[in-house]
Amino acid sequence: AEKVRVKGIYVTGAMAGTSNMDNLIALVDRTELNTMVIDVKNDEGRVVYDMDSALVREIGAVKEYVSDMPGLIRKCKEHGIYLIARIVAFKDPFLAENRQDLALTDKNGNIFRDKSGLAWVNPYKREVWDYLLEIARQAASVGFDEIQFDYIRFATDSTMKQVAFDEADTKGRSKTDIITEFITY
Repeated sequence: AEKVRVKGIYVTGAMAGTSNMDNLIALVDRTELNTMVIDVKNDEGRVVYDMDSALVREIGAVKEYVSDMPGLIRKCKEHGIYLIARIVAFKDPFLAENRQDLALTDKNGNIFRDKSGLAWVNPYKREVWDYLLEIARQAASVGFDEIQFDYIRFATDSTMKQVAFDEADTKGRSKTDIITEFITY
């Protein structure tokens, strides 16, 4: 594939689902912008359109900001816009709250919360990886040119020291090891 020199803007799911998208497309048309990074799974862990995924539906992660993602992608492509799907990875309060078995927890099994009160999922859980990859595959199949995983890391608050990691999950691997494994996967 040819290299694209990206000059882009970030668009939230909520914004992508409004008539303001026409203004943003017009902005790209009249400037040197050529790219949009659009939320597919946002910082709340919500998927912004109803994708064809049993896993996403089962968890109830869809918050349908964009009612017609294929149509929106077609319109952007007609204007030559390179599209990057932003998928927030391990900062996922929605998945963590709804699947406590996938959340970071303390030694008493309580959900870990960062200083903003948000729950995070456990990067040591392979099921989380598969969930993220399923969302990425769906985004690619609907026409996004590129996937940008965000928050491919653990929470960095000092409160992280309360998190208890199960040896069955870590198998002796450090946090750096597991993030590197995820990226490779």
